[in-house]
Amino acid sequence: MRLKRIFLLVISGFFLFMLQPFTEVKAANLVKVENLEELTKEVTSSLKNLNTEKTIQYVGETENITQQVKKIIPEIIQKHDEVAGTLKSYKYQIMYTQDNAQLTYYFTYYTSKEKSQKAGQLLNKVAQQIMKTNKTDYERVKAVNDYVVSNTQYGGKTQDRYTVYGLLTNKQAVCQGYALTVYDLLTRMKIPVRYVVGTSLGQNHAWNKVKVDGKWYNLDSTWNDPLPNRPTEVNYNYFLISDRVFSKDHTWKKENYPVAISTKYDFLADTGSTIQVGNLFYYSNSKDQHRLYAYDIKLAKKTKLSNVRVQYITYSKGKLYFSNYSNGAYLYRIDTSGKNLKKIATRAAKNIAIKGRYIYYQSGAKMYKVKV
Repeated sequence: MRLKRIFLLVISGFFLFMLQPFTEVKAANLVKVENLEELTKEVTSSLKNLNTEKTIQYVGETENITQQVKKIIPEIIQKHDEVAGTLKSYKYQIMYTQDNAQLTYYFTYYTSKEKSQKAGQLLNKVAQQIMKTNKTDYERVKAVNDYVVSNTQYGGKTQDRYTVYGLLTNKQAVCQGYALTVYDLLTRMKIPVRYVVGTSLGQNHAWNKVKVDGKWYNLDSTWNDPLPNRPTEVNYNYFLISDRVFSKDHTWKKENYPVAISTKYDFLADTGSTIQVGNLFYYSNSKDQHRLYAYDIKLAKKTKLSNVRVQYITYSKGKLYFSNYSNGAYLYRIDTSGKNLKKIATRAAKNIAIKGRYIYYQSGAKMYKVKV
């Protein structure tokens, strides 16, 4: 039957241009569908496979086809987070008669099939290593956050900065790359996770919601990455935070995502430098001039350990090592009980890390080490 109408719909928000009318596709392998459910399934499959073009023959009632087709991709984006994070723009053409329609879709992505496959191989290795050394969902979520923050510098100049591939290979990404990497890693570990889009401080932003011990939380690994970049530091101000606290500087369509009401880890929103040892978090309290505190997550109890102002906290064998901002930012140590404060280096110290028997720290442009 001759197609009597030609409609061009361009849905993108990124570009707009006209296409010339085209003739009906006669290819033997043309996909045919009989209802909107089958059509949605074919479009979803194409998007997940990063296909750039797809033509589908729709055999069925077409009275409201333009209105119905218009809703398909927005609904797919809402239901499939991997599509929301990788699809850059799309457009489609419709030619139809009363009982037949031909749709041709054109997609562009932030990544490619080749890069996506390579990123997937790298992610599998990372996920296996994390699962090997971390047994609970909480430990694995924390390890994923730490991995992404420790191995990434915020920024980048190429389109790869929006992708998992860019984060893993270039070690640079923006929020989209951070959130997609967290999403992909936790998905591989079968931990419930969502890729969330919204705004923060008036700018477009992306982060995650993750389910731990039966409860949903917000996780923003981008904002857990210190600026300027500090390779030895991971922040936790946006780690497993409730909607109540998170919404102070993040905005999203709450009806589209799980609700996060648990406040178990909200104390982390007020931390500076932080390290966890068993059930205890040792941290600089940003609400008390960054003095040294401990928080027991089992007892939900906060304890002030010392009046010294601390940064770059690390731990070894019952002692905390840190830069003492109450005294020249020199390298100090203290027992985890808060007793026996001692200066162990007379240089201003930052980027403190313990490897084997030595504490490594940076002072000015040079690196130094002292025995633990």
